[in-house]
Parts: sequence; structure tokens; C-alpha cells
Amino acid sequence: MMSSLMFQEENLERHISSDMKIAIADLIMAWAALDTIIEYWSGLTFGLPMDLHSILFGNMQTKARIEKLKLAFSHYGNDSSAKSLTRLAKGHSKFADTRNAIAHRKCIGTLKDDPSRLVFTSTKHVKKSVGNFEVLAIDLSEIKAATDFAINAENNIWEITERLTKNEP
Repeated sequence: MMSSLMFQEENLERHISSDMKIAIADLIMAWAALDTIIEYWSGLTFGLPMDLHSILFGNMQTKARIEKLKLAFSHYGNDSSAKSLTRLAKGHSKFADTRNAIAHRKCIGTLKDDPSRLVFTSTKHVKKSVGNFEVLAIDLSEIKAATDFAINAENNIWEITERLTKNEP
């Protein structure tokens, strides 16, 4: 589980193994693929050419895009798809913080007392703790779980989009 730390520099191993770097890269690539396929799916669903869809919705966060898709399917009585999107939204919410921490923070090493936990920092202050910045530790198992979620969700959505492009239910 991702946790905020009261950081002690003597507990930091600055070397990041190749396995850890690959896990980070896998997560970033899997979530980029998931974001892209959700954008593609929403374009198909709303019947817009992808360039126009990009102009209208390109900066929309993936979470909001999922909610718009869910509303559209529910509005038109496609409750099965709406329920699938509810499950997707729950999984997305469960792992998005891990993805965001890794994508938007600097990895500075691992914990010496728990080498399966990568340490990430940013310039986000800690409320009511003058001079301190937030430091997060994320376990490798959590990174792999977030990656697996993104890969599985992308594969499921690809199947849906293939049916849509073939005009199958």
C-alpha cells in the first residue's frame, strides 16, 4: 500500500534496480495505453471522427471520460455497459493514485529496511509541518497490481472497440 512517510535519509538506498525501473516503465506504458483506448472508445461511442473528438474532449481526464461514457450508456438503456463502466471506474480509482504518484513524482530510491518499496518525492508540502515535503513509499506489488489492472482493462476495451467497429453488439 502506498504510504506517506516521515522520511529519514539514512533509510534511503539511492540505487534503483533494473527490475524496479522496468516495473515503473511497464506501469507508465500500460496506463498510457489504457488512457488512449478509453479515449478511442469514447470517440467511437459518441460517433465522432477522432480528430474532432480530440478537439472537443482531448484534455478531459480519464476518470471524467469514464463517467461520461457511463452516463451515455445508461441514458440509452445499455445497463450492461454502464455496469461494466462502474467496475472500470472502481478499478481506475483504486489504482490511479499509484499511477499518478509514479508519473508525477521523482523516484529517489528504495527503503533500506524494506527494499521492495520505492520512494517518491515532490515539492508538495506537508500541511502544518514547516519545511517538510511529502514523501511516498510504494511497494513493488502495488505497482505490479496497478500495471496488471491497466493491461487487463485495455484488453477488455479493445474487444469492445473491435465489436463497435464491426457494428456488432
